Amino acid sequence: MYTSADSRRPLKRQWVPGLLLYGILLLTVAVYWQGIHGPFLLDDKPNLNGLASISDRTDWDQVVQFLEGDGGHRGRYVSRLSFIPNALDWPARPQRFKHINIWLHALNGVILAWMLLLILRIFGDRPATIPTIVLSTTALWLLHPLNVSTVLYVVQRMTELSTLFTLAGLTGYLWGRRLATRRMAAGYAIMSVFVTLGTILATLSKENGILLAALVLVLEFTVLNRLPRPKHWRIWGAIFLSPPLIFLVGWHITHFEGFLHGYSNRDFSMVERLMTEWRVLLDYLVQIGIPSRTGTGLFHDDYRISHGLFDPSTTILSLVIILGLLAIALRARFKHPILSFAILWYFSSHLLESTLIPLEIYFEHRNYLPMIGPLLAAMYYLSGVPTRLKPIVPISTALLLAIVTFNTWSNTRIWARSVSLAETWEYEHPTSIRALQFAANAWIKFRRFDEVERRLRAVLNLDKDNSGARVQLVYVNCLKDGRLNESLYEDAIRRLPETRADSAANETLDRLIDLSIGSRCEGLEKLQLLALTDALMKAANKKPKAYTIAMLHLLSAKIYNVSGDNRNAAHALAASFNKRPLARTAILESVSWAAIGEYTTALAAVDKAKRIYDRKLLNSARAVDDINRWKEQLLEQQYNASLNGAHP
Repeated sequence: MYTSADSRRPLKRQWVPGLLLYGILLLTVAVYWQGIHGPFLLDDKPNLNGLASISDRTDWDQVVQFLEGDGGHRGRYVSRLSFIPNALDWPARPQRFKHINIWLHALNGVILAWMLLLILRIFGDRPATIPTIVLSTTALWLLHPLNVSTVLYVVQRMTELSTLFTLAGLTGYLWGRRLATRRMAAGYAIMSVFVTLGTILATLSKENGILLAALVLVLEFTVLNRLPRPKHWRIWGAIFLSPPLIFLVGWHITHFEGFLHGYSNRDFSMVERLMTEWRVLLDYLVQIGIPSRTGTGLFHDDYRISHGLFDPSTTILSLVIILGLLAIALRARFKHPILSFAILWYFSSHLLESTLIPLEIYFEHRNYLPMIGPLLAAMYYLSGVPTRLKPIVPISTALLLAIVTFNTWSNTRIWARSVSLAETWEYEHPTSIRALQFAANAWIKFRRFDEVERRLRAVLNLDKDNSGARVQLVYVNCLKDGRLNESLYEDAIRRLPETRADSAANETLDRLIDLSIGSRCEGLEKLQLLALTDALMKAANKKPKAYTIAMLHLLSAKIYNVSGDNRNAAHALAASFNKRPLARTAILESVSWAAIGEYTTALAAVDKAKRIYDRKLLNSARAVDDINRWKEQLLEQQYNASLNGAHP
């Protein structure tokens, strides 16, 4: 067992690993810093839009409203709280958000190095190589190109924070676990605090954090099996590790029907997703093992779905390989614990996002935590090559780090500009509908309408049922000509009911409404906008998705409000609330009813908003006060109307 031999080394030699780690961190920051001027992307807007309402970062009521925001991922309070310091930078300065993401990535690297040091010291094998293994693994992880889409995609700060608290919790557990063999009470206290706080904070950053307990068991099953367990460890494990795992299993059971319903809005079934993920997980491993700049990014909607064990044939092959890897992990836990750890860590870290939940198929940021296991195993076994091959170890390691750094540097340069991102992703994923739509949106900013239209036509060639592209064609031609293209409009009205509703169509319809309000598209009036909305509603009702339908009702309300039709606006807002109960929707409904003197109905809408706030974990006192004041105003208006003989 490795003890404190490092304490007997000359002081100068003890400083060298620390200085090298410092250099690795500076290199990481420098490589990523050139990508900070890139744009906000995709999920950034729905998750961060609420920052616009924060004018004072010390105003608790404004902060609470953002934490309990209606859009994006609710419940991730720690992650959402981390965006508050950037509130005044939204939406003009994405680089300020990315600064924090980069520093968080560097901090994760420090905690990772500490965790790896504890693992290898407890493991006690080849103590002289421990600093090399720790530093090379940490450097590979910090500079791996697969992590670029986590660090420079602003909203993925949630993944970074969840990983931070997971690594911190595991590091504290390892510290306490090692101490518990000598000082049991102190060791158990440290283990309990770090595992509990780590799980809570990691889960409140992103749901993956609940897997911390599973990763503790992976450590115990593999690299810690050489360390004697302290007395009563099983009791401790039952108290501190069982609850999150039982909750996870119970949550999957109770939400299983909801999962099935969620698949009704996907182009694949639960079984197809599970089969496809077998191939995806091996694809991720290849990307981890062979770092590349190309083929990375946010758009992988062109990934082929597995429709059966032999469709494609790599599906069954992937399952066999995964089962083989798991069998190796079980058999190797005593003779090759690091190999066993790497395999089980990787698959355990993917348990939540790569199994039953109806998420999208492929995202690189899902590997931010899982890749640690394979990278550690690679560096560990590279350092243990036979003596005659020892000279090639530093050369191989340096060459690998150079390749990884160059690829990441090349990638972050691309992330610095929206046009370079659009061109690269379109080139690397020519059949990705999202990549084509992203490229179209990028060229709109430069008024390159022919480029935009060409890409939208390409989308329709790949997917004739894409509603977003059809509405975008109408929008682009409005921008280009300043008037409604009747041919494109009629074609959209005719074809949209048979298409598949998506968020791009709704967002573009909103832009069309704004064009109409600003009189920037001749011929685009209330009737045309309502017809587009109705056509999209028919498409949405084929595979009902509450969010999409609720948004369409909100857009209808916006159209009616602009024309002063408050009654129909109120009905549309009520319909939106029924699909997606939001307090702000109920308040807008109340305002519309009050505008036409329907005070009883307006008061009922206020009560709906109040019930929403009553169910929230965190509550803004100011928002509740505003609702109560509005209710008092309504009651007063209702009373005055009754005195004047108006309909109350």
